[in-house]
Amino acid sequence: MSTTSQPVAPDFRLRHLGNVAYTMSVVTGAVGQILYLGEQFGGHGWSYIAAAFLAAFAEAVMVSAGDKSLHHRAHGRSWVPMLVVAVAVAYYACGVQFLHFASDNLSLAFTFGGASVIGFAQHIIDGHIRVSAYLAEAEAFKTAQMPAAKTSRSARPPAAARETAPTAPASPAVGAPPASDPHPPTPGSDAGTPESTNVRPINSAKGISERERVWLWFKDQVDAADGNVKAVTGPDLVEQFGSEHLRKKISDLRRRYENEFGDTAVNE
Repeated sequence: MSTTSQPVAPDFRLRHLGNVAYTMSVVTGAVGQILYLGEQFGGHGWSYIAAAFLAAFAEAVMVSAGDKSLHHRAHGRSWVPMLVVAVAVAYYACGVQFLHFASDNLSLAFTFGGASVIGFAQHIIDGHIRVSAYLAEAEAFKTAQMPAAKTSRSARPPAAARETAPTAPASPAVGAPPASDPHPPTPGSDAGTPESTNVRPINSAKGISERERVWLWFKDQVDAADGNVKAVTGPDLVEQFGSEHLRKKISDLRRRYENEFGDTAVNE
């Protein structure tokens, strides 16, 4: 039988008791350590206070190291060393429980020893299952974004072609007088040598805002530098557009380029 609606996963409400079991496991491990260490320290009042401090310290290391291992794995960092620390403390607590109860009742030794570690194991295994699912979803999302990025990159001509493509000079209208040079050479200068500059002129586009003109110019310069967003600086913007406030806009322009052309952007 076919259905047209999205299937709904079954709900298991008792799964939330896992947090309770984890807490009970930590408390059991702490109690066993207090009983054992208190006897080892002499069985007096102060000895149990010292034992309670050491037990709290051990359980805090166990729970924090376990969750740190999950956090590091979810962020792609080395996580095994932290898990080793957590497991070592968990089995230390289990061993202390066993030592305390084994001389009186072997069944109690296994019961309390197991109780001090099973809740922890359940928490860690559940956490790594969830992290594995997250990493798989993140990888699938990254893979899905790659075609769009490749399409955006392939739509632009190669940097070498942009650099070497000749620009045809504009032909004057028939009968029009020759255009005069707006910057005549100064005496003693070489009239045949153009003024040197490291800034390419912006595309002459009409009907766009000043902000967009600055972006188009910035994009042209970075494209020409093979995606190096550091090729254009704040002073370059001031020199090109004559506006001092653009010096502070360079970070926004670089960020926009990286967001739109992340695969080609270069940070040196």
